[in-house]
Amino acid sequence: MMKILVSVLVLFSAVFSADFVYPDFSQCYEKNKKSIVRFGDINAVAIRKDIAVAYCPTKPSIPYIAHDPFLNLYFFKSEAELTPVKPKSVTLLKLGEWIASMSADSLHVASFSKTTANVNDFYNFDAKAPASSIVGGLCCEMYGLGVENNRFVSSDYIDKILSIKEPYSANFGVKFSQNGNNVLVSDSALGSKGVLKVGDKIISINGKKIESLGDVSEIVLPSKNDAKFAIEALRRDKVIKTDLSANVYKSVKVSQKKRTFFEDRGLYLDASLKISKIANGSFGQKAGLKIGDKLLSINQLAMKSSKDVESYFAKSKTKEANLLFDRDDFQFFVKIEK
Repeated sequence: MMKILVSVLVLFSAVFSADFVYPDFSQCYEKNKKSIVRFGDINAVAIRKDIAVAYCPTKPSIPYIAHDPFLNLYFFKSEAELTPVKPKSVTLLKLGEWIASMSADSLHVASFSKTTANVNDFYNFDAKAPASSIVGGLCCEMYGLGVENNRFVSSDYIDKILSIKEPYSANFGVKFSQNGNNVLVSDSALGSKGVLKVGDKIISINGKKIESLGDVSEIVLPSKNDAKFAIEALRRDKVIKTDLSANVYKSVKVSQKKRTFFEDRGLYLDASLKISKIANGSFGQKAGLKIGDKLLSINQLAMKSSKDVESYFAKSKTKEANLLFDRDDFQFFVKIEK
């Protein structure tokens, strides 16, 4: 069941509240759901016919083609053709404008509440933005990618990362976090040799003022290996200056294998059509399926191999299907939407 959460900044009097109607994003939600895809256990959003982006706080176990280590964005390549969402510049978004975050199973509607002069910065709106959700407007375009809570990264910034001719990953061996317009050192054990310490505020890198993690990313990602970066930081009232090298390396360029109908939905079947893995939050987990359950038929058509399954869904025009499973000689149906 799709959960809808509506948050409003403006308080309406009882006289007008009964007449107020929230904007309807249901058509955009149905349209954009086609652009929400899965790579292994990861939800991602298709932004090109062969590329999808996801927000992952921890490094994924599957191959990716580019990585922004500061904003935790990962880009995946698909051999199967994707349906990309249409991007729209966040600079066209006005404060108070209605937007929504759309994930595989939820729609959250609210107003745009924070803008900034830099497309590298995080943007906010007054509702939950699940990780890797599409944040868009009533014209169904994508203003950005939900990263957590009520924040999102702009489509403009995502385009910047993709515009780098050779995508790199990089880090100083120091971890950063963002607090308002401040970028702070959150872990210095990896490479600063004690020069930078937890809590230090980063003032500038290579002379450029730093106000967001995106600012750090924009400077570092296009750099070559062993590049030097002049960093100024503030510790209490003292300015710390240091030069650090970044470990910059090309991301692994390995294409994802073509995913099956069920793998796109977080359900994995072996050669005998028994469930071998169920992703957290997938339809299979919500339906109560278990590892070892065997798929017998789809809409009363017997299934004997994965080829039969893929052939059925490639030809079927129905919006949902009844799946018959067997569990220790007990047979039961599960309904799935295409």
